Amino acid sequence: MSAATVPVDRHAEFVIAGERGLLSRSMEWAAHSHPVHELLWVRRGSMSVTAGHRVWMLPAGIGVWMPAGVVHAGTAAAGSDFHASFFTPHTARPGPVVCSPEPVALEVTPLLEGLLEHLLADDLTTGARQRAEAVVFDLLRPSSRSWGWAIPDDPRIGDLVRALVDDPGDRRSLREWAESAGLSSRTLARAFTASAGVSFTRWRSMLRVYRAQQLLAEGLSVADVAEAVGYDTTSSFIEAFRAVVGRSPGAYRAMLSD
Repeated sequence: MSAATVPVDRHAEFVIAGERGLLSRSMEWAAHSHPVHELLWVRRGSMSVTAGHRVWMLPAGIGVWMPAGVVHAGTAAAGSDFHASFFTPHTARPGPVVCSPEPVALEVTPLLEGLLEHLLADDLTTGARQRAEAVVFDLLRPSSRSWGWAIPDDPRIGDLVRALVDDPGDRRSLREWAESAGLSSRTLARAFTASAGVSFTRWRSMLRVYRAQQLLAEGLSVADVAEAVGYDTTSSFIEAFRAVVGRSPGAYRAMLSD
């Protein structure tokens, strides 16, 4: 299965089509685009999607809408129940998600997920398909949380960003990073916020939680994950994880095996 391949003839007349699969190993999809809109999510597991300088880390139940023509790449953890739905731009009903020129995170509720799976059937009558598709468009609403974070592109902080992406558990402080970059702490903090849209502390926390999702999906204990992503105590890691994901690491790991 390839996330870069729309499982229908791109010239065929359809409104919503899709594919799904249980990943036996971790997957990575190179940068690509589609002539149709795409909704990506996992029922179980975790995945990330990158477009431009922005990354969406998606736990189960959260999807990202990728507008037609937007170049994106992705990864998904082993064991993830991967889903992709495709919408033809000229037949998709207008709405805040469908009309967005940028990727949008949204909640894939059980009802929305059930309808999209229903539409995978190849024996639906035209009327049954149209009724289901109409409800799908009613349910496409942006999430109250963005679930995304920017990859800063300011050259002054390039080394810092690359080092933390490679190892989110790096415990060096902002002052130590500033010294290695030959900048004052205030200058580095301002440059980071201007480029990332959030503070250094907030950005590093989101990056650590993203890596933690991957490690939890691989079966590591909460304590081991906390240490691996740079937290001095398990309790501080749990608090940070809950602030980003909306549930504790333990509850998240239990959800992966549901």
